[in-house]
Amino acid sequence: MPRHRQRFNVLGFYNATTNDLYAAAREGTLDAAFVIDTLDAWAATRTRPTVLVLDNAKIHHSATFRARLQHGEDLDAPLFYLPTCSPHLNKMETPWRKINYEWLRPEAYRNFKTL
Repeated sequence: MPRHRQRFNVLGFYNATTNDLYAAAREGTLDAAFVIDTLDAWAATRTRPTVLVLDNAKIHHSATFRARLQHGEDLDAPLFYLPTCSPHLNKMETPWRKINYEWLRPEAYRNFKTL
């Protein structure tokens, strides 16, 4: 029996030097088109040279993603992939942990509308 649950995803870019967070939210699952559109929007906000550090999420290695980014040249931000199985190196994990366990109250998880 298929599950019919709602999904809410947030894609974020974190600057560990300035503690700036750029995020975009979406109902439903993330796909390569959403990630690419969000990357383009984020790139338009940059004022300094940047290296884009990516984890090894499946979407970051998809054919659509790779075809669009061609190693980050068109973003003017070189891509750097973290080693596999290394969440401790992913600086974005700290803000996500804070959001999920410190900032959001338990009541927020009651249903999709309150989240």
